[in-house]
Amino acid sequence: MSHEPILSDRERAFEAKFAHDERVQFRAGARRDKLFVAWAAETAGLTAAQTADVLHAVLALHGGADHDAAMLALVSTALTGAGKATGRAALIAELDRIAPQARAQIVAEGAF
Repeated sequence: MSHEPILSDRERAFEAKFAHDERVQFRAGARRDKLFVAWAAETAGLTAAQTADVLHAVLALHGGADHDAAMLALVSTALTGAGKATGRAALIAELDRIAPQARAQIVAEGAF
């Protein structure tokens, strides 16, 4: 009796779970960024066009280690330009507050 099929099934299950988790993480990150821009736009009183411009700029950022820093800089510039300068610590706190909300929304939607 060979154990190879069982191992292959386990490997496939692990790979499927890994791929699923990666999709959820990616979508939750994108949702977090959109919610953060929406919060910033509301805070700054941006017009729909200004909000769209900031959102497009944020969505054009590449992922990676410097993604959050670049996004914080873009949002900070937008807030400052609207006369609603907000400190970096407050922006990070808002981003941290939004992250679990974004993930919960993605998981609730179940469309991965």
